[in-house]
Amino acid sequence: MSKTRMKPSIPYKYFPLFAHATVQWARNIRGRSCYFRVWSDAEAALKKYLAERDWLQVGEGLPADITGTSLADLCNQFLTAKQSRVHSGELTLATFHDYKRCCDLLIKTLGRQRPVQVQVLSLALCFLNGLQWVATSLFSL
Repeated sequence: MSKTRMKPSIPYKYFPLFAHATVQWARNIRGRSCYFRVWSDAEAALKKYLAERDWLQVGEGLPADITGTSLADLCNQFLTAKQSRVHSGELTLATFHDYKRCCDLLIKTLGRQRPVQVQVLSLALCFLNGLQWVATSLFSL
């Protein structure tokens, strides 16, 4: 006589994971099944999924430590530093708004919760410098 477990229903309507036969919450990403936690801990599975989602969707391996600074935190620190330069008169408000638009675009493109590693940070800085130049060129026309 075999014991079969009844799969739980999803906790709420738009829960992004499904109950897999391995007794774990799972999600198919890039044609692979990714497992996140056991059925009894749906909220922890959701947190793990949200932390790893960006890495899995682009097909990169997970970093050893993904609890570091997020891209949103980095952008907030950057904009806070630039805001203080606006208040001291070292930076114009127009330039600050260009930086803000660049940060918004970075977050939209790479993801708000994306952990910042050296590669992402260097890409972000190159991206910001390039966008700053493009924004300045376009808005000065």
